[in-house]
This record gives sequence, structure tokens and C-alpha cells, in this order.
Amino acid sequence: MKKLGIDLDGVVCDYQSYFLADFNNRFGSKYTLKDWKDYHFVKPGFNLEEFWNTIKSHSQTGVWRNLNPINKSIETINKLSKDNSIHIITHKIGKAKEDTIHWLSSRNVTYDTISFTEKKARLGYVLELDCMIEDSIQNAVSMAATGIMTLLYNRPWNQEKIDNHLIQRVHSWSQIEKILS
Repeated sequence: MKKLGIDLDGVVCDYQSYFLADFNNRFGSKYTLKDWKDYHFVKPGFNLEEFWNTIKSHSQTGVWRNLNPINKSIETINKLSKDNSIHIITHKIGKAKEDTIHWLSSRNVTYDTISFTEKKARLGYVLELDCMIEDSIQNAVSMAATGIMTLLYNRPWNQEKIDNHLIQRVHSWSQIEKILS
């Protein structure tokens, strides 16, 4: 049995599409996911502080109760949970924590633990994870530095070249299932 850590936003649920729809509505722009080139969505007239303020605002509105799942994520997690322990590791604040638990429950996602933290690599080390599934290249590098194999879920914001044998780029949940089964 392996211990698997799984990030949520951008890996299991599609927060980024919601963020962009809200952003485009507020600013009259037409950005798509392909325009999201850095983990923190910063554009002319929209700085890092405004990025975090938007997420804080979303954290109080129930957004995380209604996000769409990433294709095949839930089915694959539930399959993997039969032979592995599943540890959801995500960074949320405020009401978003409760909403995230509701989202997982309402979609019947099987998991053993859920943790809300910015310090994912430290927690992964403490949990003695065998593998982490993540979309942040910074978190993937931090995980690998603790000896944890990381599957980097391919997204427009994590296209930097990876030169680490503990980090493997993946393009779908079907590919994740093949690697971990």
C-alpha cells in the first residue's frame, strides 16, 4: 500500500476556470487557461496582492462547493483508494475549508485524511508519502527535495523544464492511474 498525497485546485477540481471567468467578467478581458503562464495569475493592472485578494474573496463565497472536477480525477482517486491511502493536501483559508470538505463529500471522493497547509512538502515528509500529485512546480521541487516522488499534473502555469528524477510530468488521470497501479 502506497501513501498518496493529492493536491486539489488545478489537479482534482477546476478552480482556475472559475477564477478566470470571474476575472474576465470583472475586467472585461478574455483570458483562457492557456494565458495562465505562472502559478500566480499576474497580468498588467492585476498584481500579486490583487491575485491573493481575489482568492481570499472567493474563499468566503462558497465557490469551492460548485467547482467542476478535472476529467477522470474522482474516478481514478476512488480506484486508487482501494489499494492505497489517500491524503488530500491543499491550501485553503476561511470558509473554503468547509466548502472543500463539502465538495469532496458531495462527489463521493474517497480519502483517508485532508490537510490544509501552505507547507505541503513538510507535511508530505511527516506523512511519509510515497508520491504527491501536484500542479505547482515549486511544490513539486520542494516535495522532491524531501525524497517524495511527485507527479506534476501538466498545466499551462507549470511549463518550466524539470531536471529532477523524482518529478514526472503527467498529462491525464488515466496516465496517473497507469503509473500508480
